[in-house]
Amino acid sequence: MKPIKMHKRTWTKINQKLRTEYPPSYFIREKMKAKLGFTVREHTAWNVNKNYDKEYAAYEEAKMSQDEMNYLLSLPPERGRTRTEIHLDFYSENKRTMFLLKYAEELADDDKRN
Repeated sequence: MKPIKMHKRTWTKINQKLRTEYPPSYFIREKMKAKLGFTVREHTAWNVNKNYDKEYAAYEEAKMSQDEMNYLLSLPPERGRTRTEIHLDFYSENKRTMFLLKYAEELADDDKRN
């Protein structure tokens, strides 16, 4: 079954709502799997900078020119960045569907930010 992926800030909002609805004992991994139907996994993803070649060429050009101000203001571009995502691994299709229906608003806000 496909996991639900979201940013940490979205998970924080959803987690706060879950903690108001369910007792603290539900957030032990095995009980969460049995009662809520999912487990939480933190995943570090690598986001590639698609414009790296263009940015690096501009950086090299500024470095080669005698214009010290542009050189001082320019920084070497990054090849990419890591981003921490939360993955919810579901074990029941019914519970996954209910989760998507219940927290659709928060997940939609998360999609808009991507």
